[in-house]
Amino acid sequence: MANSIEPINLRSTDGHHLTTRQIGIRFIAPAVGCLLALFVGWFVSSELNPFTTTVILTAVVMFIVAVCNPTAGVYFLILTSGYLDLVKRLGILSDAMSGSDVVITLAVAPLLFVSICVGGWYGFVVAAKSVQWFCTG
Repeated sequence: MANSIEPINLRSTDGHHLTTRQIGIRFIAPAVGCLLALFVGWFVSSELNPFTTTVILTAVVMFIVAVCNPTAGVYFLILTSGYLDLVKRLGILSDAMSGSDVVITLAVAPLLFVSICVGGWYGFVVAAKSVQWFCTG
């Protein structure tokens, strides 16, 4: 039988059926990742200043991580506190930033600190986790 098309095999390599989680990881996660990458690319290229748009998208990802895992948020805070001024200076030197873009860039670190506090508050008060959770992630 030439040119026969095989159906998609939803079995693992050992012959057992895949679980819903395995199917999601193998098939759905790459598709969602591709769609997310297309959306981010469209969002960055559609705005007037792609530099500031990239800073905003990076900040949103860091805020989400900081709320979910405050320990990782502290590491992001250390990184952004050290390098946001450099990003601002490079943007100004490239003549790509206006005054509002500078304000947006410099507001990332304080807002990240607020996200860390929200994540810590949620962990301590709402989820009733111990202090060790905050220290170890």
